[in-house]
Amino acid sequence: MENNSKIGLFSAVALTVGAMVGSAIFALSGVTIQQSGNAALISWVLAGVILFGYGIIAAFLAKKWPDSGGMYTFPEKALGGKTQDGEIDENVSRTVNIRGKFFGFLGAWTYLFGCVAGVSFSAIYLGYYSAMIFPALAEYATIISLAFLTIALVLNLLEIDIMSRIHTILTVSLIVILAIYIISTFLQPGFSIQGNVVGVNPLSEIASSIPIAILAYGSIVVPAFMSGAIKNPKKNVPLAMLISMSFTILLYFFTILSTLGFVSQTTLQENPSVAYSPLTAAVSAWGAPEIFVHLINIGAILALFTTLLVVMTLGAQSIKEPAKNALFPKVFAGKTGSNLAFYVMLLVVTLFYSSVQAIIESGALFNVIFIILIAASIIKVGTRWQKALGGAVSIALVACYIPEIVAGDEELWLTSAVYLTFGLLIFIFMRFSEKNKRYT
Repeated sequence: MENNSKIGLFSAVALTVGAMVGSAIFALSGVTIQQSGNAALISWVLAGVILFGYGIIAAFLAKKWPDSGGMYTFPEKALGGKTQDGEIDENVSRTVNIRGKFFGFLGAWTYLFGCVAGVSFSAIYLGYYSAMIFPALAEYATIISLAFLTIALVLNLLEIDIMSRIHTILTVSLIVILAIYIISTFLQPGFSIQGNVVGVNPLSEIASSIPIAILAYGSIVVPAFMSGAIKNPKKNVPLAMLISMSFTILLYFFTILSTLGFVSQTTLQENPSVAYSPLTAAVSAWGAPEIFVHLINIGAILALFTTLLVVMTLGAQSIKEPAKNALFPKVFAGKTGSNLAFYVMLLVVTLFYSSVQAIIESGALFNVIFIILIAASIIKVGTRWQKALGGAVSIALVACYIPEIVAGDEELWLTSAVYLTFGLLIFIFMRFSEKNKRYT
């Protein structure tokens, strides 16, 4: 990619913040308050710390292999290639070692599911929030969701620097709206969080919300996975991650704290549908003018769309990289083919997968699997402290996800098993086809 079509540090930060500060804060924050009350604040901070460790790991791997497509490249090279004095045998990992291709495919395949879940969730709630502004559009919510997906597809087919400029404008607008929300809510005379109390088992409540909060920070790796599109990646990738995560944790903390001043755990448990629009519920509770409520809903639309736009880019990359390595049809190895393939997957999920909760839970599960795979990559090729960090991130994720594993319903596990089995069959078929081509 030519340097003049690459993006700088500011755009990289804007892309990362915009991807993180999206559907999570306007929808998933309510789910965590519903589950954990005030303890949700701690859950979100801890999730940020854990995912920052994940970001550091990804930044190191991106420095070692500074090409876009880290969801495939990192596990493929780290877990597949033979190492000697900490260096990767490029020849082995790329052309001979089937183990490398398998782990690369597994990384891309699990990351792809998380992208599908995140974008589909965003698309569904874009229709929902649009109907909140214009009630007459309620019956057209699905059409609105598909329209936003189509707009995102068109933008993703543009050059990365053009798309990033549009995304930066949307992200700055979103941050301004959230700042107005936080300040206005804190200044209300009725602001009080005394009615929200941590339950009898606070550690359990904190842990139960971390897997959901983790979804909010998953895009911390945007600079690492798009490092080929960033100027001076060895410097700007880790710096973009540090700035983005620090800013996002603070923004999340104050946004959720202000929401807790007017929306209690009991309220969300008694009115489950409100859990997916907690900020709107908060401003309605303190009697905000209708125009202010609409401003928050517009902020939600901006947040959902900025997330959708960036994660759609990463989802297409998750298809493109395996295709470049003969693990998907070659037609998907280009920008247009990979984006169209991901778009079709999104249409199917958005139209036919009706359980929003199942989308969230499945996305969280595959997100954790992928992060552990990246942690395993750094354990294989990193220095002593990097190996320790990879182990700590893995242990923290498994410990936090145990309640979800125990409580997981049949739909979650059936969806996960079917998806993984389908991926394995694709891998076997494509490897068999490639092998036959070499002997014909």
